[in-house]
Amino acid sequence: MAHPSASIPIVATLTREPVVHRFWGGGVFFLGVGFSLGFAAWLVAGDWWDGWAFYPLLRDWHGRVQLLFFLGSFLLGFAMQAGPHLLGGTPPPSRSILPLIFPLWFGGVLWLLPDPTMKLAGQALLTLPFIWGALLLGWGPARRGDPARRLMIALPLLLGLLTMGAGPWLGSDNAEGYLWLLWCGPMIVAVAVAQHLIHQTLGGTLPGKRARAIHAGLWLPAWFSLTLGYGGSRLGLLPVDNGLAAKLWALGGGLWLASLLVVVAATDLVGVIRRKGISAFALAMLLALTMAMAAATLLAIDGLKETDAIIHLLGAGSLTLLILGICPRVGSAFSGSIVVQERWLLLFVSLWTIVAVIRAATAMGWLAQTWSLPGVILALGVLLPWGWRLSVKLLAIRARIPAGGFR
Repeated sequence: MAHPSASIPIVATLTREPVVHRFWGGGVFFLGVGFSLGFAAWLVAGDWWDGWAFYPLLRDWHGRVQLLFFLGSFLLGFAMQAGPHLLGGTPPPSRSILPLIFPLWFGGVLWLLPDPTMKLAGQALLTLPFIWGALLLGWGPARRGDPARRLMIALPLLLGLLTMGAGPWLGSDNAEGYLWLLWCGPMIVAVAVAQHLIHQTLGGTLPGKRARAIHAGLWLPAWFSLTLGYGGSRLGLLPVDNGLAAKLWALGGGLWLASLLVVVAATDLVGVIRRKGISAFALAMLLALTMAMAAATLLAIDGLKETDAIIHLLGAGSLTLLILGICPRVGSAFSGSIVVQERWLLLFVSLWTIVAVIRAATAMGWLAQTWSLPGVILALGVLLPWGWRLSVKLLAIRARIPAGGFR
């Protein structure tokens, strides 16, 4: 049975100039670039293409584009559009938000260049939108908004954006750095936002004061544990021989697993699905949290032995599933029409879950790398129609803006 709200379009009233379509338009473009690089590297690993000479470069650029341009564009777009409302404060003027786009994209281009001076300039520019975004949300909506939401929404949102600002400085093909960035940046934002979306969109339970305190008492130590584990070993502050860094990584994984279990229980997500039926949005939420729990379990048990699998459970799994589920709903509200029909979105979410599982399984050696070809074919079958439909509706958002603009 489908969730009763699944086929009902919700049209947002535009009270200020929307910004989400500008960020997400770039996100769709970088989705194409980043996944194309990743697919090429995956096909090389599966011996479907004799491109081993390009493999290191493909992996490096794939990681950079996916983390900071693809995920960064969608994260900033959602944070700047919906963040103030989730915080219960007054949104900053759109004119103060739109300039974030230029350093994000232009800085990214410079960052990918081989020239050291251009790369340094790109790193500085690419850091700016995340820091600026955190300041805009922290100075206004978080400070003047609902005090009850500061621990649940404001702190993870601001800390996640500030963590993303460190991304350009992690170095090339740095798997541990990418893993730290995923857990401590977009994941803490995604889980915090998911709690509110499960409540507002699906009718789940909004975690009470006790549940919020327990959750914060788990994800905050997890953030510090992973940051100390990565930063301490990277800067040479932790001794290598006693395995302290590995223990901190494993501790962070265990804390993350506990915090995710608290979120699922406190929001009553499974109960909502049982009572009201499944929807693409609910399925995306459930599968995203499940993949995050699988990644946390791997980290807690095996530490960094399965880094590649954990990265793809989070990046290709949890975060991409959330993007697949959330963007059509937000895009429908702002454009005034359905982005992707419910039955198709259910199919896309289901197929993408298979893609993410195949990718993680090949990284762990559970499946042969030759599975990369069917994985890429399935992925293209999801991303091409989904990306096209979202792009069309993002253009429709622009058409809804009054000719004279907003005052």
